[in-house]
Amino acid sequence: MFRTASIVAAIAVFTLTAAGAEPMSPDARKAWDKGFELMQKGEHVEAFKHFETAIQLAPQAYEVWTEYVVCLRKLNRLLRSAKAGWQAVQLAPEKHEAWNTLGNTFLACHAWDQAYGCFLMVDRLAPDKAWAARNHLALAYRLWEHGRCERAREVFRHAASVDPTNGLPLVDQGALLFHMDKANMQQAKGLVAQGIYLIRTRGTPDQLLHANHILAQIDGGETYSPGWSANVSWQPLPAELLAMPKEGALARLSVPGSAERHYLLPKGDTVCLTTPEAWWERLGDDSPWGHFFTMQFGPVEGSDFQVLWSAHYAENSDAEVRKQAQRVLNTALPTAVETNVPLVPVEAEHSKGFAFCITDKNHRGADAPPGDYPFLISITLQTGNIRSLITVLSQTKDPAFIQRMLDLWKGLRYRDKPD
Repeated sequence: MFRTASIVAAIAVFTLTAAGAEPMSPDARKAWDKGFELMQKGEHVEAFKHFETAIQLAPQAYEVWTEYVVCLRKLNRLLRSAKAGWQAVQLAPEKHEAWNTLGNTFLACHAWDQAYGCFLMVDRLAPDKAWAARNHLALAYRLWEHGRCERAREVFRHAASVDPTNGLPLVDQGALLFHMDKANMQQAKGLVAQGIYLIRTRGTPDQLLHANHILAQIDGGETYSPGWSANVSWQPLPAELLAMPKEGALARLSVPGSAERHYLLPKGDTVCLTTPEAWWERLGDDSPWGHFFTMQFGPVEGSDFQVLWSAHYAENSDAEVRKQAQRVLNTALPTAVETNVPLVPVEAEHSKGFAFCITDKNHRGADAPPGDYPFLISITLQTGNIRSLITVLSQTKDPAFIQRMLDLWKGLRYRDKPD
């Protein structure tokens, strides 16, 4: 069972003390509207700056905080998103939008109980029950993906109770039941059949196709599961962000300066990386052949640089790591000012590899505009059975900056099982 009793009890009391909404000034609304417009375009770093302005101008407007929570989650700054989510809830506990955004941040953090508690409040407050049920479906899929099948089954059942006209919770509950134990075939087929009946009444062609595919797999004795997909990191939250803050405590609550980023890999193993909390993170559009993802990072404010990280399974061999690092260097040298670039060994408790730094031939010196990176730091790193290629694009090759990047990536850690 989900441990939701304490959070739901606190929520029930808190909703009795809803504060009145503060109207936004024209300047605050202008900043909020611009932030929303940029976020819709996927320009989350710029959107963040406008939401920050709107909050300064209208700190009691829950609408601003709600969109700020979403923007921070899109930047994958989950710790700050959780704190902002509690702020939105404290300002407007009677608004389902505030609970929904906080719940989705908890979901991104793998704080399953807290996400479920928030989504229960959405069930209670939102007039659109079909929309509310989709929250529980998203939670159930994530639980299933991470091997928490009993919890996922519980949430699928709850989703079906929130929106009894939606057949998907029944179909996927049947698929999960058969995945858990093939002896459940008849019960699983019964659930899928009920779901198909509902989908034919009010579902979509894609949903019906999915349901029929599940039924055919069960008939053929094949199990279905969501499977692995590349995704940005999840980040564990400190205890003080998992519970409803006491009155007046939220303003005093500080967000940690670093974020521990966890990545689930295709074989159920994980890697973990600690970065500054203020970095944004997104999944890259393309990855080298054979690599399971490319992540991109950068600072929201301050220094102008970007980091790209791709990873794949590879033999834990010093010789092979050096060979790959040399191939990367040979590929980069034709574009470099330097002609003789050494591979510098990188050694740490959990990782080993090689690095180099070069200058672009087209370097324009002090005239380099934002987003133009004349310097490249490349790190080829072996961590367990994971081979990483890290590329840092920057406007400086200051030794202190290079060392910070090396120290950060030397902290990469591998586990052969899920966190």
